[in-house]
Amino acid sequence: MDRRPSHPVINYALLALGSAIAAFAVEEFLVPNTILDGGVIGVGMMLSHVTGIPLALLTVILNAPFVILGGIKLGRSFTARAVFSMATFSACVELFDGWA
Repeated sequence: MDRRPSHPVINYALLALGSAIAAFAVEEFLVPNTILDGGVIGVGMMLSHVTGIPLALLTVILNAPFVILGGIKLGRSFTARAVFSMATFSACVELFDGWA
């Protein structure tokens, strides 16, 4: 039985909620305590620390090649959801910056 929400508004609302929670965790727990995350976010955290470039911007820059490749392989629907999630995550990282 498929339990995923089928309405696009619900899907995007859940993507936004998940992106906001992940961004909050990164900005309020990992970055202030200098704990590295894995993957693109971890690389972005290191580069942000070394270069001073905002993590929100690095997240978009570092994820762009993966979104493009995913879009080629998986189609428009994936690309739309990935871009939305990445933009929401980056906006929330910027929003939560400095709260800790």
